Amino acid sequence: MKISGKLSLAFGALLLIFAGVGATSWMNMSGVQREVGALAERYVPELIVAGEVQKQIQDMMYEVRGYNFTYDEAFLDAGRKAAERARDALKKASDLATKYPALVALREGGACSTGERRRLLGVAGRSHAQSYIEQGRRSRVRGPAE
Repeated sequence: MKISGKLSLAFGALLLIFAGVGATSWMNMSGVQREVGALAERYVPELIVAGEVQKQIQDMMYEVRGYNFTYDEAFLDAGRKAAERARDALKKASDLATKYPALVALREGGACSTGERRRLLGVAGRSHAQSYIEQGRRSRVRGPAE
C-alpha cells in the first residue's frame, strides 16, 4: 500500500472518530436542553412564587407590628389586605407544588408559611381586641368625653 493510501485511511479514521465525538456531544446537549427546560418550567417559577410569598408575609408582619405599636386602624386594614395577598400567593405556591411533585421544598415551605400567616392573623385579632379593652379602660378612668 502506498503512502497516499495509508494517509487516506488515517484521515478517514480521524473523520470517523470526530463524527462519533460530535454525535455524542450532540446527544449530550439535547439532554442538557431538557434539563434547562425543566429548570425554566419548574424551578424558576418556584423561586418567583416563594419570593412573592415571603414579601406578602413580611408586609403583613410589618403592618401587624405597626398596629401593635400605634393602634392605628390603617395598619390593621393594610395587614388584612397583605394577608389576603399572602393567601393568594400561598395558593399559587400550593398549585405549583401540586403540579410538580419534585418541588418538595415549596410544598413544605408553603405549609410553614400558611401557619405563620394564621399566627399573624391571630396576633392581629388579639391586638385589635386588646385595643378596644384598653380604650374602654381609658375612657372609664378619664370619665365621659367632653
